[in-house]
Order: sequence, then structure tokens, then C-alpha cells
Amino acid sequence: MTIPDIRWEHRAKAPQRYVHGWVGDIWAFTIDLGGRGVTLHPKLPGPFGARDGEGPFATETTARTRACELLAEFLSQLHREEISC
Repeated sequence: MTIPDIRWEHRAKAPQRYVHGWVGDIWAFTIDLGGRGVTLHPKLPGPFGARDGEGPFATETTARTRACELLAEFLSQLHREEISC
């Protein structure tokens, strides 16, 4: 399975502080660059529901790498079983 790209955009109202990660039209991640270091806030659920923020990370790049790992984990869990409606 191919992992889709995450499109990163700085928030217009606070471009120095927040970076949003989009997967297609889904807002999947926020990276907070201020305060107590770089923190990743996933919007995608984990296996037990909502996820807490992760960090602090040393750099924004490290947080983006972790976001990619979380996206891969989410997609592998999503496709683990056949889904029919």
C-alpha cells in the first residue's frame, strides 16, 4: 500500500506557530512550533480512539516524520479488514 503525501501549510493567522498537515481534503495533523518545543497533534484516531499530542520534538522535520509514521499506522489498521456497507 502506498502512503499518500501529507501537504503541510502554515496557518494564515499564526504562520510562525502552527503548521497543518492535510491528507487529501482531510485535516490530519497540527504541529505547534511555539511554547515548549515542537509538538505534534494528530487528528486521526488511533486503535483506541483519539490520540494525545506527542513531543516535544527537536525539530519540525522530526515531527513531520512522526506524522508520516502515524498516517501509515492509521491506514494499515483501516485496511486490516474488509469493510462493507
